[in-house]
Amino acid sequence: IETPQGNVTLTIPPLTQSGKKLRLKGFGLPQKTGENGSLNVKIEININTELTKDEIKLYQSLLKLESN
Repeated sequence: IETPQGNVTLTIPPLTQSGKKLRLKGFGLPQKTGENGSLNVKIEININTELTKDEIKLYQSLLKLESN
């Protein structure tokens, strides 16, 4: 992720949903106090809409497991 202090690597926690906001303390804009503020990151998850037949079968298998 690009921040005012340069690029940083952000690890997304498992099961994070689209729309979730994460805060990176100290990676935002400089404040009057001389410290850097926080940078808020909003997660946006886009799912590929062009799936192969094998991918569709895998998703269907997952759905069956989830409903048990």
